[in-house]
Amino acid sequence: MSVQSVVIPPSDAAPASTERARTRFNELVSLGKQAVEAGRIWARIGRLAVQMERDRDFVVLGYESMGACIIEIELLSGYDRSSIYAFKTLYEEASPNAGESILQMPFGTAQIYRQLPAALQRDADVREAAKQKPKLFRAQVAQDYPQALVETRTRLSLNLDNSVYLMWEEFMKLVRQVNDDPGMTYEAALELELLGPRLEMLRLEANARNRET
Repeated sequence: MSVQSVVIPPSDAAPASTERARTRFNELVSLGKQAVEAGRIWARIGRLAVQMERDRDFVVLGYESMGACIIEIELLSGYDRSSIYAFKTLYEEASPNAGESILQMPFGTAQIYRQLPAALQRDADVREAAKQKPKLFRAQVAQDYPQALVETRTRLSLNLDNSVYLMWEEFMKLVRQVNDDPGMTYEAALELELLGPRLEMLRLEANARNRET
């Protein structure tokens, strides 16, 4: 006796549901890739700023200075110019030894990489490891090169109004979330997200005022 198999056709809703699910899946994959790329786009911004200043592109475009050009970029893009300055400075300091691999480094990782001795920065294994997230890179450097990240420390105590402290708590929550580092310390957040980006901007503003006086 022969056995006949029965094929149950999909319901009318199945093709649409499958297509919808596949579309959403693909969009999430795409957004995930964009999020990863966004963590490394700082180097491209920094490189462009360095190239435009070096080749005096701002003059060709009719601006008196690179600073004036960056202010216009901020107005047109909505992107904070202090971040552009921070990216530019970090690229200038890290790229000579990092080469093209700097384009694959997350911003926080590149700041750690910049602190390493020049010989380590040129090491191919270190440059490859620097493509990792900051927490993983710092841990690997501490394990493989324990003397490379030695810094002296100074204790700083702050007395904040409660409203300011609440802002600080929110800041820390968001910084840890964005950097995917739940254990990020106050010191690391202060350096990577506040002092580093803002200090370069203040230096440039101070130099501009000194030139005017």
